[in-house]
Amino acid sequence: MVGLVAVLAGCQGWPLIGRGSPPPDPLAAFRLAMMPDQAMWVDREPPWPVYRIRARLDPAELALTGDLTLTLPADFLGPALSELYFRLYPNLAHYAGQMAVDLVTVNGQGAAFEYRASDTAVRVLIPPAAIRQGEPTAVGLRWRLRVRSWPPNRYTLLGESEGVISLPLFYPILAGRQPGVADSWRLDLGLVQGDAAFTETALYDVTLEVPADYRVVGSGSVLAVTDVSSPAAEGEEPTAPWRAWRIVTGPVREMALFVSDRLQLAESTAYGVQINSWYLPGDEAAGRAAADYAAAALRIYHDVLGPYPYRELDVVAGPLTYRGMEYPGLFVLGFDLYRSHADEMEFRVAHEMAHQWWYNLVGNDPVNAPWLDEGLAEFSTYYYRLLTRGEAAAERLAATRWRSAVAYAHSRGLDAVVNQPVQAFLPSVYETMVYGKAALFFYELYTAVGAEAFQGFLRDYIEAYRFGVATPDGFIALAEERLGPVARELYDRLILSAEGVAADGADQPQPTPPTPSPTP
Repeated sequence: MVGLVAVLAGCQGWPLIGRGSPPPDPLAAFRLAMMPDQAMWVDREPPWPVYRIRARLDPAELALTGDLTLTLPADFLGPALSELYFRLYPNLAHYAGQMAVDLVTVNGQGAAFEYRASDTAVRVLIPPAAIRQGEPTAVGLRWRLRVRSWPPNRYTLLGESEGVISLPLFYPILAGRQPGVADSWRLDLGLVQGDAAFTETALYDVTLEVPADYRVVGSGSVLAVTDVSSPAAEGEEPTAPWRAWRIVTGPVREMALFVSDRLQLAESTAYGVQINSWYLPGDEAAGRAAADYAAAALRIYHDVLGPYPYRELDVVAGPLTYRGMEYPGLFVLGFDLYRSHADEMEFRVAHEMAHQWWYNLVGNDPVNAPWLDEGLAEFSTYYYRLLTRGEAAAERLAATRWRSAVAYAHSRGLDAVVNQPVQAFLPSVYETMVYGKAALFFYELYTAVGAEAFQGFLRDYIEAYRFGVATPDGFIALAEERLGPVARELYDRLILSAEGVAADGADQPQPTPPTPSPTP
């Protein structure tokens, strides 16, 4: 992060455009957020949607106001579409924020809107003739958000705790749609035991204004930090200067920001990716460990699954107790993982890092098919354990964390079909089924076809759905094509039924471990 800001500091202005000069590249800033050999993913036809956001956060009031313009590529909406839906995820009950939209425009024309889905969405009515065929559509929204301050040792995704302000999905975001189905806007109300946000890939250019002594950490790379005037009431002189933090991304699912005047930094690198570990004073040793674990996990998943595409990755301490949460180019570790649960940090890092591939690179509907990304992220920790501790340790992980847990649930009559929405599971067994049993399916498939074939399939799956949205049907179709009928047999037994599994996996064939690539 520091390096990118330093490089850009000497070229804050664009050169003057003279006669014969090429037009400025509108995607140049977004490419700066990518590793050089991955910058090509910024370019595609049709282009990505682009969010340009400017917002101001008052940390004392925990109040944010903002304006955004979402530019949708030509023909993105289709000729007959008459409405759009934007999600206001902070209004979910377990986010406990207060978000309101004040103004909506479509290509400069005022647009009527109404709240839907328990105020977690707004339906925007597109004015007649506002969309011009063959041209991009610019949707503008003005909004405001208030968040709460929470006591220590409480799990919360949104709000302030211990001096860290967590702002995931702090803006209205275009609702996700069911792949291949026209006008199928998803307005599901997520639950606290699952991930709520179903979003599609876009580029982000975000500027957040905060007091000068606050730091902003977010998905993407900091392009510039500049002084701006502080807000002042009419007739009053501005007080101490504020700063505007401009952050850009490559193709990502969403944008998350974390703001604090307390966070400290430990750094590492992995295959040229800058890793920033942000932690609170007094947690220096754990903050350093988080950076090292993240570097190790990124190297392993890079070797097994393919490149991490972004220039940076941030690990942020936040109010999640002993749990973690993924965002594009960033994940959060609960404060307790730096303290009373420090022995669990390495595994949490390995799981959350895997989500950079299973959720961000390959998306899915986390409310209606949560097992697709959670199961793959959980299974990926097998690779981490294998390549850091050896085969015996990896096999113990599969036997105890997945097989035994699922067998125990079955013996208590709590086994369940895995391919279900979040709300279909009892909270007490949600993680056992969506994480453990799904991971067991991937492990069984891995052992059945061998490590080399399974690793090749995972890379094929990423190529097929990179920055897109996968579905269970699409997944199993590709698995059958690449791996044969055993994929369907295991899928029917472990994902689509509740037949139970044996507690002893000794009868399972053992795979040949992949050969790790050299790491720096």
